[in-house]
Amino acid sequence: LHITDFELAGRKMSFSSRGLSAGPDSVSLLLASKDKADTIALQMTGGKSDWFLRNFSLNLSDGTALKVSGKARKETGEISGTVAAESVPAGLVGEFVKVVGRFKALLSFNGKLLGTLTAPVMEGALTAREVFLSEKDQESGVAVPVGDFSAQMSWGKSLFKLDKASVGGQYAGDFKYWSKPVSKLWASVTAQDANPKIFFAFMNTAPDVSGTLNGKIEIAHKKDPDLSQKEPAWEGSGELKLTQGTWSGTPFDEMELRYHCSKDRLTVDALNMIQSDGSMKVRATASQTGAENPLKVYCNLENFAAGANRVDCEFRVDGKYHMGSNEWLA
Repeated sequence: LHITDFELAGRKMSFSSRGLSAGPDSVSLLLASKDKADTIALQMTGGKSDWFLRNFSLNLSDGTALKVSGKARKETGEISGTVAAESVPAGLVGEFVKVVGRFKALLSFNGKLLGTLTAPVMEGALTAREVFLSEKDQESGVAVPVGDFSAQMSWGKSLFKLDKASVGGQYAGDFKYWSKPVSKLWASVTAQDANPKIFFAFMNTAPDVSGTLNGKIEIAHKKDPDLSQKEPAWEGSGELKLTQGTWSGTPFDEMELRYHCSKDRLTVDALNMIQSDGSMKVRATASQTGAENPLKVYCNLENFAAGANRVDCEFRVDGKYHMGSNEWLA
């Protein structure tokens, strides 16, 4: 038995059988790379009503390790067991959960295997130490440290959930993503004296921003709401304050965001950038009752420093918010 060009976490590997035995109700298999540094082992037996996975283990030369054991009911496909993983590259998980790819870390997991053979679920403790952002700081060119991470994870066929998540002692919160019956995500996050780059990495974006972030937000988004039943695409509210920082090179003393969502309307109560002797203040509102919704924006700039220029102006914009694409057009 040979497995060639097996790709895992960006590495291509090949395995050959180092041991294989099979009987009416048992299978035992050992695969290894040519230098025997990477191995895959499987031992499974069958009983009258159950299949028993005595051991499935993956051990790679870079330290990545995975071990699974458990049983499955022959009649129903119901499964139960344990899962343990060590030193799993975040990039591997990032192939399934894109936002995880924004970070460099070695993940560990210890928990249970539940559900059925066609819809397995993993539940347990997910941790990582010495986490960094994948993208280096634009100004210094060095990796941005995040700190340690911990959460209670549940990962199934249609639900990915993190409860009691803690990130570097700066962020705490909960996250859920459903793919069925409808695509929806929900998050609640509290920031305390936090690096804003970490926050935006979790939002799967990387603006040029610096400062100290504090506040709390709660937000939910449904990809395809039933507008005929007046289902909202967006829910939640929040307030964030970013102090003593820059945004795309523009310095500020304080930047503030306050927003709330009702069943039929999205409102940005305040998006303010306060400088030592100038300011920019923005208010916005849009309906969320149709595919195309009225959008109104008000902006006031007083002695606002933009590069080498100072700006004084006031304007209003009427536009459209397109629900399906989440585009804002003036």
